[in-house]
Amino acid sequence: MNNSATFIRDLAGDPLNADLHLSYATELLNNGRPYLAFAEMKTAESLGEGRYAKLIANKFIRALPQQELLSHNQYFRLHSLASEIISRGGPELSVLDVGGGQGELASLIPEYGYCLAEPTANGISGADLPFDDGSFDFSLSCHVLEHIPPEKRDLFLDQ
Repeated sequence: MNNSATFIRDLAGDPLNADLHLSYATELLNNGRPYLAFAEMKTAESLGEGRYAKLIANKFIRALPQQELLSHNQYFRLHSLASEIISRGGPELSVLDVGGGQGELASLIPEYGYCLAEPTANGISGADLPFDDGSFDFSLSCHVLEHIPPEKRDLFLDQ
């Protein structure tokens, strides 16, 4: 099993472990996966690893590719989401991105609190979120419902 698969398995078993998310972020950054690395660093920050994550944030930000290099569709969709979040308040707001893929949205709102819930990327399932109600100011899910089996959609939406 490779390191990423091991991290994903471990995170699925302990999804609120900020130190584990931060270690995974460093592993991802060292392996050329800058978007997910940044999203995982922001997830660690939102779970309580804020002080250390802020100290190393610039390293992760510098590694991000130019946002305009995303596909046109992805850039437009994520830019629209980011603009809506920004229009609703300042960086004191927090966002839970359910089914957010590699966490590219985090790169468009770097000063906001951000947490990624993506089972294939960090083991956190949108059908079984480990967070208390009201933990985030915004919860969003974009282009995800079509990937949820019809019989599980109500559960997913309830989460």
